Amino acid sequence: MRVHELAKKLGLTSKELIATLKKSGVDVANHMAHLEEEVAQKFLKAGAEAGLVKNTGETKGPEEKETAKKAKPAAEKKTKAKAEPKAVEPEVKK
Repeated sequence: MRVHELAKKLGLTSKELIATLKKSGVDVANHMAHLEEEVAQKFLKAGAEAGLVKNTGETKGPEEKETAKKAKPAAEKKTKAKAEPKAVEPEVKK
C-alpha cells in the first residue's frame, strides 16, 4: 500500500502521515513510497482504535463527504457588450 492511500484511509494528509511514520521509525521518502503490509495494517488498526477509520476502511468526517458530494454550480458565462467608441467631432476654429 502506498503512503498516500493509507493517508486517505486515515483521513490525514500525506505530509502528516509521513511525519508520523518517521517518528515511528519507518523510513519513507515521499507520498508514493510503498509500505509493507504489516506497517500499513498496524497504522490502520491504530487509526481504527483512535476513531479515524471505520471497519469498512472509510474515514470519518461526514462534513467532508457532504461537501465533496455537492456539485458546484457551473458558472454562467456572461457576455459583455462592448461599448462602441463615440465618434469624436473635430473642433472647428473660427
